[in-house]
Amino acid sequence: MFILLLATSLLACKKENQKNLNTGIKEQPFTENVKSENGILIFENEAHLNFELDRLINLKFENRLEFENKLNFCSLATIDKMINDAENMNKESFFKNVDPNLSVQDYENKGLYYDHSNLFKDYLAKGVIERFEYKDKSVGFSLSVKNLVYHFVLNEDGKIIVGNKLLVFKNDETTIFDKNTKELIDSFSLAENVAKLNNQFNFIKRINTSDALFNDGKYWRYDPNLGNNYRYYAQAVFSSSFTTTTLSQTYYWVARAEKKSFGTWSTNNNYKPIWGISASWLYEYWAIFPGASYGTLRQGSNYSLPNSSGNAISPYSLSNLGTNYTVRNMHPNGFYSISSSAGYQFFDNVRVYNNNYTFKFSGGAGGYNYVAQ
Repeated sequence: MFILLLATSLLACKKENQKNLNTGIKEQPFTENVKSENGILIFENEAHLNFELDRLINLKFENRLEFENKLNFCSLATIDKMINDAENMNKESFFKNVDPNLSVQDYENKGLYYDHSNLFKDYLAKGVIERFEYKDKSVGFSLSVKNLVYHFVLNEDGKIIVGNKLLVFKNDETTIFDKNTKELIDSFSLAENVAKLNNQFNFIKRINTSDALFNDGKYWRYDPNLGNNYRYYAQAVFSSSFTTTTLSQTYYWVARAEKKSFGTWSTNNNYKPIWGISASWLYEYWAIFPGASYGTLRQGSNYSLPNSSGNAISPYSLSNLGTNYTVRNMHPNGFYSISSSAGYQFFDNVRVYNNNYTFKFSGGAGGYNYVAQ
């Protein structure tokens, strides 16, 4: 059944907030709410997007694939998995009956110069993925869109429609257009805001390593049980972007594990060391009130950011995952339309503080704990 679903999704791919601050939505099954147009998902408003996004993130892959096929849609998250699986199959065929643990140089000395799968080369040419080559000549890849939580609702062009807005994600940029007139409304950079907030408030925390071999911007650790062909990383990332019409909060944790075989890094169904996380944090933000007065609003206040999508709140704990890749939202998270009718407007100085994250890997409840520094 899985193979059939995957094949169907391949064909579909080839074809191709939370509230508005004072607007609620009904909690109907997501398959009845979400629509698509020309392979782009359509959401009623920011609340609808954030509510359904969180549900999609938590779906099993087979169920998410079924949902995507019904809408003739293929998400970046599915593309990521399809490329990974195609590469695993391709290298097993290419290096048949050869030791998988040799160096790239050893393979080349045997006249074996690896040729990526057609799916890999197709999406690389389109700019959907980036290819990394490390110092030992081993290779890996990642999706080009850097805002990981939206991979589950974006098509290969990085597009979604929210109300009367067309949102386009490219690399670390998000651009918002009027859906009908195509007029530019807003744009902001995830990387710039993460850097700004990190410098001011030390928002971003992650597993650190001094290993210079891995140069793709992630922070990997070798699995102490299995050695240098097995690695994993984790991050907790907070970013806040403010424009004249939109507040965008991104707060999530992500963990990924990969195995190196035949000189290429990829997730592997036989290597699932990610066990869980425990975390705690507080947040506060500035708000502008009528008359240009402003003040600090903390979580739990009457003006606290809505959490209609049910993002995890502090303190937070999740365990017994047994996976090689996961992304989970935490609160505050999501797009918000700024509305003066709510009695105030958001300002850009939003922060998470007193934040602590402990990730657990490899070995279950008795496994290895890493505290983000």
